[in-house]
Amino acid sequence: MPQTFEELIGRDLDGLYSGALFMTGGNEAATEDLLLGTIREAFHAYRSSGVSFSSAEHWLEGRLAARALVELRSASFHGTTRGQPLYTGAAEVPIEARVALWLVVMRRWDYAAAAERLGVDRDDLKELLKHREKLVAAVGPIGYTAGNG
Repeated sequence: MPQTFEELIGRDLDGLYSGALFMTGGNEAATEDLLLGTIREAFHAYRSSGVSFSSAEHWLEGRLAARALVELRSASFHGTTRGQPLYTGAAEVPIEARVALWLVVMRRWDYAAAAERLGVDRDDLKELLKHREKLVAAVGPIGYTAGNG
């Protein structure tokens, strides 16, 4: 059954926003620009491609990842930045690694699909994913102790 573009976007907008926020290191203005640009671009592509509802999630995530790689590669952010440790930690790793971590760790893409989206081979993807150690170190303890949870 055909779905409207609004239904496709609405289904995963929270996940896309979280991904954009992670990829911008918590910069809210850059997040909105990245997400709105991706949605605008996806809207035009959707009208001509006939994306199915079942494949749309990866389609939208892939478009966000590709746009982030282009827009954020040389970006320096000004304005409101969320200071949560995850976003602060994300800002410490290269954009290629942020996108790889988001796709593989947070969105659970398989290595082959993530490597293809990033335009790298599997070994290069594994190298990018090693940045998770730097991310975890930058995030530090999250405040959980036995008995708190």
